[in-house]
Amino acid sequence: MVGVKSCPIQRLILGKQLRKIMNKSRTVAFRVTEQQYEKIEKAARASGKIPSDWCRDLSLGKVGADDTLSENEKMIFEELAKARYLLSIGFGLLASGELNDESWSNTKQIVEDKGKDIAAALLKRRK
Repeated sequence: MVGVKSCPIQRLILGKQLRKIMNKSRTVAFRVTEQQYEKIEKAARASGKIPSDWCRDLSLGKVGADDTLSENEKMIFEELAKARYLLSIGFGLLASGELNDESWSNTKQIVEDKGKDIAAALLKRRK
């Protein structure tokens, strides 16, 4: 096994983790029932996180200490951005007399393919 001191990648990863931990000086802890913990664990796993990180992100998002959106908020925002795009383009095509089956199908395909990009561009303009 390669030692930490002899592997630059491990030193880099451990260094980043240590800096990340060192920037946080306070701890928040709370007790939950077994059923509550199972629900938290399931939700955390669904978002690819461990329970403590999931709870931290949720808490910070709720109090506005973090500018990021939760996974649910991202999904809702993306759907709204896609609907906004479809309405905008659809009315534009209608007003210009260019709305037909082909132009509408192309617009819907663009939204399906580029939904995340559309949402990201809209969010960037809001900041």
